Amino acid sequence: LLRAVASEIPEEADDSGCVGRSYDCFRRGGVNDYWENSKSMLTKEAAMGPATRVLLSVLKSIEFVLFLEQAFGIPHLIPDPMLIGSGVHNTVPGGFLKLHVDFNYNEPMRMHRRGNA
Repeated sequence: LLRAVASEIPEEADDSGCVGRSYDCFRRGGVNDYWENSKSMLTKEAAMGPATRVLLSVLKSIEFVLFLEQAFGIPHLIPDPMLIGSGVHNTVPGGFLKLHVDFNYNEPMRMHRRGNA
């Protein structure tokens, strides 16, 4: 499954470090260039390939969520159906994402965010 997912993710980037038309992009020399650049992300499931959608369904399954709850001792986890801050992320050669802390509140769901897988 992981090989199939990898084959669905574009590797070629344009001059600004962006891949694919469906991807949002943090461009080279952009506003967030200190924290990240040449990083693209796809958060719309409908634009993802079939293998990627299968992997997401596994990661959002009750079995995997229960495993995470037990492994980390955090009860009542709920997968984010809108993929706010998650999805497929692709950083091309020369790009980076610095160590950072993500947001901890998911406003559309009005819930605290406890993890990102």
